[in-house]
Parts: sequence; structure tokens; C-alpha cells
Amino acid sequence: MLERSTASNSTKSLTMAATSTSFVFILSLAIAFSFLTVLGICAYRLWFHPLSKYPGPFWGSITNLHAAYHSWKGDLHLDMWRCHEKYGDHVRYGPNRLIFNTAESIKDIYSSGKNVQKCKGYLTMMHRVPNTITQRNKALHAKQRRLLSHGFSDAALRSYEETIDRHIQRLSEQLGSSCCESDESWSCVRDMSRWTGYITFDIMLDIIYGRRSEMVTKEDNRYLLEAIEKSNIRVGVLMPLWYLKGSSIERYLFPSSIVARYKFLTFVKALLKTNDDERSESSARKSVYSIMKGSEDKEGLGPNEIAAESTNLIVAGSDTTSTVLAAALFYLSRTPTVYAKVAAKIRSCFHRPIDLQNRSLLHSCLYLRACIEESMRMAPPIASALFREVEPSGAMIDGHFIPAGVDIGTCIYSVHHNSQYFTDPFQFMPERWLPLKDGSNKEEVQSAHSAFMPFSVGSRSCIGKALAMMELQSILANLLFFFDFRVAEGDVGAIGEGSKDAEWGRHREGEYQLYDHLTAMKYGPFLQFRKR
Repeated sequence: MLERSTASNSTKSLTMAATSTSFVFILSLAIAFSFLTVLGICAYRLWFHPLSKYPGPFWGSITNLHAAYHSWKGDLHLDMWRCHEKYGDHVRYGPNRLIFNTAESIKDIYSSGKNVQKCKGYLTMMHRVPNTITQRNKALHAKQRRLLSHGFSDAALRSYEETIDRHIQRLSEQLGSSCCESDESWSCVRDMSRWTGYITFDIMLDIIYGRRSEMVTKEDNRYLLEAIEKSNIRVGVLMPLWYLKGSSIERYLFPSSIVARYKFLTFVKALLKTNDDERSESSARKSVYSIMKGSEDKEGLGPNEIAAESTNLIVAGSDTTSTVLAAALFYLSRTPTVYAKVAAKIRSCFHRPIDLQNRSLLHSCLYLRACIEESMRMAPPIASALFREVEPSGAMIDGHFIPAGVDIGTCIYSVHHNSQYFTDPFQFMPERWLPLKDGSNKEEVQSAHSAFMPFSVGSRSCIGKALAMMELQSILANLLFFFDFRVAEGDVGAIGEGSKDAEWGRHREGEYQLYDHLTAMKYGPFLQFRKR
């Protein structure tokens, strides 16, 4: 019996040893196979891929994690700019991605866009159904844009003027209130990255839904700005990693962003319900929502599509406009000669407060418009590349044949700071946009416009750009008419600008710093206001 038991135990031990050896062997094979597969993919992407002839960052040639990392870090636009400084105008920025830094690429990719479509990364922005930003199908996009355009026609814009003026008046009242006991002239210090967000969100919510968020006067809804910013961090990282949307990896990496997104969507859902419950022919105020709702039955714009479009318009319309407005205040407050010139022109053009409501007179203030355009050039609210996917049969981009399936884009920040198109590209110079009477700078002005794309260009350009310009001109004209403003004294006054000790790209002390997470986050400028 003892011998049989010993034999049985020996057999079990041998079986377990064999099983363990087999497991280790199989695991080793799996690891070796995985390693060789990854090594093979890396070798292919580095030396045999159709884009391997283009220079670019090493890790970018291997994985899109390079772009995702810089998006999470907030310096995606700066990393693209650094790559162009190092490698030239045509850079491989991902295994299957190229970025360009020329005016010709803007025309080829966006103006004509004959054989390109939006890249798959835009799928990460989609909620339920595509809107005009996330729609990849060109025919469906054209239909959606046509329906939406009714809300941004000249007649519609004129109907929004009173709404804009009312919100600007409230902003002026808040900025003019002084709470500094030690200084009777100047207001307390204001973080204009926040206040520009309040005013643009208030305006857009009123125009889109006919509702008032009252961020300028109350704190109740101000959490929405932070919710949008947190949500954008998640989307920015997922744009190059679009296949991770909805995965457990996404939920693990971005729990706070997902919660923030839910808060914002809950707010929008409540707005939609309130509007639908109260909608009637006699009481409904004219808004973009009411215009879209009017086309629901006859043109097939359903509830989900209306929700998707209106949500997109609030975020895109408020977030981007606030960045330009904050940048304009940053550069005007730090460029005394420009500030003095534009203030003098506004104060000589408008003699009474009521005159500020004269849009024809406002549009005639060309130097104010030049200041706005220069602010958009220096600090584009969408600063990196708007990628497009090359369709079958390929495309010629800036003299290069690009095969199907490749994502291509022009980095807006880079091309806006390309010395080929802009003299002293890191200097705030509104005069660069104004033709001289003798025509001596005609070519320089044309060159600048050829490389200027803060609203993108072509059929996919921002549908609300005329509204954005109207907001920017009206707000800045009012601030310059009613107030003097200055940079806050002390360390707080430096918030928002670069530092000579910072990394390359953030080292310019006079440059307004953007943090690129899909759209730009910003801090400051911190200003004080004084009533005139």
C-alpha cells in the first residue's frame, strides 16, 4: 500500500510539474510573441510605413500616445510648434498622421477639401447622434449646416443684438463696482479668464435657448465652466485614441471628466424640457432653438439632433469666444501704445452710450477689428490641428501626395506664428491687418490672411463666426468706452503670461498662455477697472 501511495504521489508531482512547465512555456511563448509583434509593428512604422519618409518625433512615429500625452498636458499646440521648428513644415506627428505649417496646406485640406473627411477622432465628441462638428458624412453635414444656418442669418443676428447689449450692460455694472476700500478709483482685481467665460456663456445660452444662466450676476451656474473644461480634457486625450471611447480604460482614466460631462448634459436636458414644456406661438422668444424646433417636422431635424446641435453651439460659442476676449484684454493691457490708440478711436467714434448699439458704426472701427484678429492670431481658441482623413484615391496636399487613410491637419498655432507669413510673429501688432493707403503693405496683408484660420475655413468653418465677431466687437467697445483698465499689481498680475524659466514654448514673458485640451483653457489676465 505504501509503495502504491508513494507511486501515486510521485505521479501527481510529475503531472503538476509538467503542467507548471507547460504553463510557463506557453506564457513565455505568449510574451515572446507579443514582444515580437510589438517590435514588428514598431519596425514597420519606423522604416516601412508610407509616412516613414517624413521627419517627426520618435514616439510620435510609433504611437498616438505621444499626442494623447501632450493633449493631457495641455501643450499639444506647443509640441506641434516645436516639431515644426525642429523638423520643418511637414511633420509626421503620429503613426498615421501628418501636420503641416503652410498656407497652401490650409487651402488644400480645408478650403477645397475635395478628397478628405473629418477624422475618426471626432467620434469621441459625439453624444447619441452627430452634430455639424462631429458629422463625418459630407452630404449629411451639408443638410445639417443648411438647417442650422437659419439661426445665424443676417436677420437672425439683428434679432440677437438687444440680447447681447443687455448682457454687456450687466457685465459693465459688475466690473465697475468697487470693493477695494484702499482705492476709491479702481475696482477690485478681476480674473478675466472667468469673467469672459461668464459673459459669453450668458449670451450664448440666451441666444440658443432663450434662457438666462446669469453667471455674470450670480454664482449658481458658474460650475458649468469648470464642467466644460474638465470634459474637454477627456475628449482631447481621446481624439487620437478614439477607439478607447466607452471602454473601461476611459472610465478608469477620466472619472472626474465623465462626472463633469454628466453634470453639463443634465443641465442641458433640463433646459430642453423647460423649453418644450413652455413652448407656444404666443410666448416663445426667438432663439436658435426655436428656429431649429420650427424645422423639426418639415425637414427632419429630430429631438436628438436638436439637442446635439444646441449643446455643441453653447460649448463652442462660449468657450472659444471667451478665449479670444481674454487674450485681447491681456494684450491690450500690456501694450500701452495699442491700448491708447484703440481706446482713443472708440471714444472719438462713439459719443453717447446709445451709440454703441449702432452696429454699422461699430463695424467701421477697423482698428478694433484688427486688435481682435491679432488676438485670435496670437491665441487661437482651438490651437492645434483640425485633422482630416484622406479618402480613397489619396490627395495632393502642399505638393505632397498623401495616401488614403492618413490623418492630415494644419496646426493653427504654428501657422499663426510662422515668420514666412507674419513679421515678428510673437509680437502683438494689429497694424499687420490694415492695408496702408499707398498700398505698400498689400502683399504682407494678403500673406497674413492666407495663413489665418481661427474659425477654420471652407465648408466646415465655424457657422457662428459672424455672431462671435459681433460679440467681441460689442464687448470690447463697451469696455473701452466706459472704463480704463490696467494689469493688477504684484504677482497676480503676471498670471497668464509666459516665464523665462518655463519650458521652451512657454518662455516668452509677454505671451498669453493657452492650455490646449480640445479647446483652450487659460488663466488671467488679472485686471482692475476704473469708470471713466
